[in-house]
Amino acid sequence: GAMFNLDYVPEMVPAGVTVVGFLDSALWVDAGPPLPQETAKVLVMANATARLGHGCAHKFPPEEHWKCLFGQYRAPTVKLPFFISASQYDSFQLSTNLGHAPPYSSKESLYVAAFREKVAGSLLSLPSSVSAYSLACFKHCVSEEEGFSEMTVKDEYGVGLSLLDTLIASNFPHSFGVKVVDDVMASSAGVLHESPREFPTTNERGWVDVGGDQEVDTCCVTKWRALGAQDEWHSA
Repeated sequence: GAMFNLDYVPEMVPAGVTVVGFLDSALWVDAGPPLPQETAKVLVMANATARLGHGCAHKFPPEEHWKCLFGQYRAPTVKLPFFISASQYDSFQLSTNLGHAPPYSSKESLYVAAFREKVAGSLLSLPSSVSAYSLACFKHCVSEEEGFSEMTVKDEYGVGLSLLDTLIASNFPHSFGVKVVDDVMASSAGVLHESPREFPTTNERGWVDVGGDQEVDTCCVTKWRALGAQDEWHSA
């Protein structure tokens, strides 16, 4: 995928070309089988040792080099700046890991909640050269559907930011370091929502860390938190 090839792209283009990345749903997290095992097989089958990344390959022993083809482990070692979008209830990963889509049982819901925390934690721990956007929704590849501009993360002031809004307001691809991460759990066990959000969006630079959780009916009404690498931005 794009994440694993990004640092190698400058070798393929003329000198002086600026290369940055836009990665949608590339942040696989290590939350049990089968994806880690399948990734290890892909490493062997594709003979992908030439795309492990120097920083990542030196970080893990040879028997764990598959981690360098796995988003959670590879993302922190990517050298070039990038913007990543990752749904905290990634529909592909959850459906693959649990074997089916929602609704989920009480036991499965505990797994889903832990999965969501792994995604959010991984995003917020990425280096300051990375920008991130994350909906707490059961979605995958948001940039390929109407959710790119219609689904928003809404703050306590009623300001909604879609993925498109965030790209514009953060001055992508010229500026990085902003992380907009949905800060609310799903409203009820086993219920994950896909519906577009019905709140206005804005192109203003208006992110503030509100913290905490609140109950929601859908993933449309929510709070978000953001971390800026250089500036602390507040809603007007």
